[in-house]
Amino acid sequence: MIQRVPESSPVRDDDGYKAIENKWADTIFKRVDETKDSEAKRKMLTEVRDDVAVDAASRQKAADTLVELGFPATGPDTPPGSPTGHRPVGPGTAPVGTGTAATSPSTTSSKTDTKGKPATEAKYDENSARRGLEARVFGGNASESDIRQLRAICSSQGDRVCRDRCTAMLKAKQQ
Repeated sequence: MIQRVPESSPVRDDDGYKAIENKWADTIFKRVDETKDSEAKRKMLTEVRDDVAVDAASRQKAADTLVELGFPATGPDTPPGSPTGHRPVGPGTAPVGTGTAATSPSTTSSKTDTKGKPATEAKYDENSARRGLEARVFGGNASESDIRQLRAICSSQGDRVCRDRCTAMLKAKQQ
């Protein structure tokens, strides 16, 4: 029933709705821990990673777990064309040279940077991503994917005005 709630519905902003979505994500994480089949794990984690109604921390956890299992780090928070198996780049992630290094489990046996110091993984910064996306979307230079991602961020932050503006822009772009 929860899947039938339209994206533009104010019900999606309700704490009860969000709690149900996050409880579902927690259930999926438990199933992933219990299963041995890597393909089944990939499918379950991809569902969580790509579900914009789930909180950003759970989506990031799913993406991180996929990378740990050796699957590509692609999804709504990863720009098209990103190398598979690498952390997301672009708005919302730490830029190169800020002391934050992304590592790939398939190419790195120990998590250290080039100076031998422990590397920290780039974390998704929703506010930074929002600022970058707003500039493109409201500047008129955005793809449908950019508009959808900004709408998801606005929804997760409870900004109905931004969400509704994105929905209207998306409808106009699709026509």
